[in-house]
Amino acid sequence: MKSAGTSSIQTGNNGKSAILQRLIKYLPLAVLVLSLILTLILWKMYDENLKYRAENVFAEKAAVIYARITESFHEHEQILRGAAGHSV
Repeated sequence: MKSAGTSSIQTGNNGKSAILQRLIKYLPLAVLVLSLILTLILWKMYDENLKYRAENVFAEKAAVIYARITESFHEHEQILRGAAGHSV
C-alpha cells in the first residue's frame, strides 16, 4: 500500500518531467524565434547606419562641388570685370 506522501512526490516528479519535456520540445523554436528577432534588430541598425553614412558622404561631396563652382564663378567674374575695364 502506498502512502499519500509517496504519491505526491511521484506526481511532483512527473510534473517536473512533463515541463522539462515541453521545454526540450519547444527549445529549438524558441532559439529560432530569438535568432530571427536579433537578426532583424541588427539588420535595422546596420541599415540605419549605412543610410547615415551615405547621407554624410553625399553632403561632403556636395559641399566640395559647391565650393568648386563658387570659386569658378568668382574667377570668371574677375575675368569679366578685367575685360570690362579694358574696353572702356
